[in-house]
Amino acid sequence: MPDALHWQRDDARARFDAAGFAAALDATRATRGLSWRQVAAEAKVSPSTLTRLGAGHRPDMDGFAALADWLGTGTDRFIQRTQPEEPVDPPDLALLVEGLLHDPVLGATRARALVKVVMAAYEAFLDLPERRED
Repeated sequence: MPDALHWQRDDARARFDAAGFAAALDATRATRGLSWRQVAAEAKVSPSTLTRLGAGHRPDMDGFAALADWLGTGTDRFIQRTQPEEPVDPPDLALLVEGLLHDPVLGATRARALVKVVMAAYEAFLDLPERRED
């Protein structure tokens, strides 16, 4: 089985710049006069996440997001595009779900319940034979 930490697709549209990310963390840490343990505490990641990064491994998504937030740079800075970016419109269902989940009037519990109803209805409609509407 291939090592999941080092596996890369040859045709990937983008790549994570692990070396650049680690260098940015180290530079910011040094500038602020912090130890790696202090960085871990401030970023709310485990010290082992930083140890793995130092060894050339990739962070998990939550660790990446937390550390990029600690850096104050966002995540896009560390994504290298390998192919031209093509605009992709999100599916209407994804927009609907996102809208429901972020609706301040519904609240989190009601929004999740409504998303379940919408998804169940959507899946039920997918199972119906297609009918032409004239």
